[in-house]
Amino acid sequence: MASNANNNPAIRYHQTGQAGTDSPGSATYLSADPFVTLLSPYKSLSFPTSGAITLAPRLVSYAANTLATTTHIYSTPVYADITGLADYFADWGCSYTIAEGPTHTITVQCPWDTITSEDFVVSEYASDQWELVPQQGSKNLLYSGILANPFVAPNVSDGNLQVLPLTLQSTVQIANKSGYGYLNITGSLTPEQQTQYASFVAAANKTLVYMKLGIEGTPQFTQILKRTAVIPITNPQNAFLTAADLEHYGLNANGTINFIYSTPDLLNTYPIPADTVGKFMLPSFSQQMGVVNLDPIHYATYAGWLVKPPSLQFIGRNKMQITQEFVWDLWAEGLFYIKSPITDFPLAISCSGAE
Repeated sequence: MASNANNNPAIRYHQTGQAGTDSPGSATYLSADPFVTLLSPYKSLSFPTSGAITLAPRLVSYAANTLATTTHIYSTPVYADITGLADYFADWGCSYTIAEGPTHTITVQCPWDTITSEDFVVSEYASDQWELVPQQGSKNLLYSGILANPFVAPNVSDGNLQVLPLTLQSTVQIANKSGYGYLNITGSLTPEQQTQYASFVAAANKTLVYMKLGIEGTPQFTQILKRTAVIPITNPQNAFLTAADLEHYGLNANGTINFIYSTPDLLNTYPIPADTVGKFMLPSFSQQMGVVNLDPIHYATYAGWLVKPPSLQFIGRNKMQITQEFVWDLWAEGLFYIKSPITDFPLAISCSGAE
């Protein structure tokens, strides 16, 4: 954006912003106003050339990961200069305020650094920033399980956590919809099933009571791992173009849009600070859903990170922000491609519904 205004008498530069005789491009300024010799981008408007316009010292507010702004304050006694400047800067997408008076003043907020052009170069440090954000969901009461003693850690093997068999889950749901106050296993189960499920009846009835009271689920907190990079539009740092990213895009091209990483594999694949962010990431494990020898159907769930495609947001004309999220949760087997090895998902007996 740099240009030379020395041959254009359209503007005078003054350290104080008051009337004076400094010539354009005075040595008291770091650089000349780049707009003086530029046409506006869409309407091709020229900078007003009355020669009565005074520019006060500019003020730049810059941050690597946000939109820089430069404040240009122009003063002139000529009203046409003000309207001309308003038209000109509006075409550049700048905001402004105007104050009338014996000397009119327009204060323009330019959405980039017009002095040093740092908006065209973003520090490497601004790339690949990682953030963990908790996320609240809800786990259905039917398969979250009931604790016999809430002051003892959940464990299936010692009987403290009772996860209902899939058949009883359906029975409880039907009883709730039908308005029954308790579970009548005599009328809904075969004699053989009544014997098999006898130890679960108390937990089933307690679940039904909770559902009648309006407690249909429990809060479940998961995590979102957020990856962010702020880059120039030319992306000289090749942000989001690592080997893992290219493999990701290749999977997308084959139709595998959503897939899952384990926690260890995600830490090995991306430059996540392992000693800080990595220490707080939720672990990977697997659970067997369904009670062995009772449920005809069993399935596994895997705790891992579902990969979202990156999103891009332009910050002005020169910067853009790329954001990608990885969502941790328990994912049922067969619904997503799990890219990580199965050894990354040890069986968590203490949290499963298996006996």
